[in-house]
Amino acid sequence: MIRILVIDDDPCMVKILGNVVTTMGHEPMLAESGAEACSLLDSYSFKLILLDLGLPDTNGKLLLHKIRTSIEHSQVPVLIVTAQSDLTIADELRMCGADGFLTKPFQRETLISYIENLLPPVHNIVVA
Repeated sequence: MIRILVIDDDPCMVKILGNVVTTMGHEPMLAESGAEACSLLDSYSFKLILLDLGLPDTNGKLLLHKIRTSIEHSQVPVLIVTAQSDLTIADELRMCGADGFLTKPFQRETLISYIENLLPPVHNIVVA
């Protein structure tokens, strides 16, 4: 099962994102603050991170920088999921290492498409 970190300060959005991840057959780990996210990042490995920009205790851009400069998580794809729709911010975050930018509100199918495209391919190895 693929583990995906969901970081958003809105409990309803965390639940929505977590439910989508679960229905796709993956394991969501949920954080509602930068501190919770850092604790989970210190304890687990992830194949994808869904990151909101507006967190109560940190800026999502700072957390993205921390992810990109960590040895364990520097290569993990990060999808920014935010209510901020400014294209300048989207471009800036891509230059900082974000792999995708999804504006809230979004269609469930759009989120699923982003997740599918950002997750690494699964290789089935057959042993004869």
